[in-house]
Amino acid sequence: IGRYHPGPTGAAASYREAQQALAIGQSLLGGQRSTYFGNLGAYRLIFLLRDSPELEEFYRETLGTLAEYDQANGSDLVETLESFFACHGNAERTAESLFLHRNTLAYRLRRIQQLSGLDLKNMEDLFRLQLALKIRKVVQPQR
Repeated sequence: IGRYHPGPTGAAASYREAQQALAIGQSLLGGQRSTYFGNLGAYRLIFLLRDSPELEEFYRETLGTLAEYDQANGSDLVETLESFFACHGNAERTAESLFLHRNTLAYRLRRIQQLSGLDLKNMEDLFRLQLALKIRKVVQPQR
């Protein structure tokens, strides 16, 4: 679904947005539901750049080490990071959502920092990680 835009040219703009929302929805959500362009946030930009080597490189630089570590060791550091952000950085809620003891979560978060070289208390690093997690959802299906 595209956003409302007034006038005849607005209908064309809304149609283009609806086409993009459909493509993004099918790619990220499986296409079994309606997707409103206005609710797609950063995915509107990331999806347009999905074929960019720079986007893939940014993902690899930011989360590549964690993803490789998870694959090699059967761990869930990327999933832990996803949950950490879903819980707005609240460690107690994150531990509960993952059914972990808080010490286990603390260990995982330290391990994430060690492997990624990023600080979970630094806003720029947090933004970088959040963006890389969103990029992962767009570039992952293409791998």
